[in-house]
Amino acid sequence: MSIKYHSSTKEALAEMGKRVKRLRIDSEIKQSELSKRSGVSTRTIVNLESGKDVSLSNFIAILRALNALQELDAVLSDLSFPADISEKTGRERQRVKGSKRSKAETSWKWGDEK
Repeated sequence: MSIKYHSSTKEALAEMGKRVKRLRIDSEIKQSELSKRSGVSTRTIVNLESGKDVSLSNFIAILRALNALQELDAVLSDLSFPADISEKTGRERQRVKGSKRSKAETSWKWGDEK
């Protein structure tokens, strides 16, 4: 299975857990050994492999111990800002402005006006 845009969080966690388990088994590493290498409890590894939610720091420690941390780079590649934005200001954007709506759209009403 692959993780798609429409995959639920539960489905994505389950798939990620299966992939980590497959990577661990292919690397011929027992859960107890991975626990020692990563500094993460065996219970956390069991939880991850069964599709339960674990902290991001534990997930990173496990990937590092499996020599797979670099795989995150492909997922979260360094996204450069468009040239026109950084050229105008000389720096990267730090926040996003809200949408511009007319005052009529944002005016508060009771709801019984005609």
